[in-house]
Amino acid sequence: ENQSREKPISQNKNDPVGQDLYGAYADFFRRVSGIWRTGSTRCGFSTYTVTHSDNNTCDWLIGFVGGIEEVDGYIKSIGINAQNLTETEASMHENIMRCYNNWSTPLAVAELLKKIYTEDILTDEHFSFLEKTMLECSTGTNKLKAGLPAGVRFGHKTGSSDRTEMGIKIGDGDAGVIYMPDGDKCYVVVIIKDSKETDAENAKIMENIASAVYDSLR
Repeated sequence: ENQSREKPISQNKNDPVGQDLYGAYADFFRRVSGIWRTGSTRCGFSTYTVTHSDNNTCDWLIGFVGGIEEVDGYIKSIGINAQNLTETEASMHENIMRCYNNWSTPLAVAELLKKIYTEDILTDEHFSFLEKTMLECSTGTNKLKAGLPAGVRFGHKTGSSDRTEMGIKIGDGDAGVIYMPDGDKCYVVVIIKDSKETDAENAKIMENIASAVYDSLR
């Protein structure tokens, strides 16, 4: 593995990147102190990003691979074209309207999930790590997961934007993989755009969709 691309995150509070992240995650930094150049750091940040939907670690990972353009280009290179990524979490928080620059169809996200599960997109080791991390996702328990029977395994990643000054939620969603009792897998993605409903109402929509999908496949 080429370690030359590895960029340690500074713990120097005077460093712009280190300052932002240190203030928010000083405890996390202390726990991974001294291993910035190891795979353990990437795994830890990936876990935070997926299981806790953490924005700061998400942007660090984007920077690690070379920027948002690299992420967008790679996704398109594997045949997922009905999506576009040009903004980071930081840039969207600077101007909420930039959220519209990042978009995808639900089908494109489902296709990406299916490729990850059925094609050689990842090594076995990396796939196992991602699968475990998605199964341990702690966010969105009232979204798609709420529509599934207890005990059904569901690996997923949630997403949620801020609201505009008019109270419009630009994006709210959940994307995941249902492990059906017969061994099959079902890829389900719900993305709600420009919602005037409450977060709870959006979550209920996703719950109902997951329930209907699961019942139709049993």
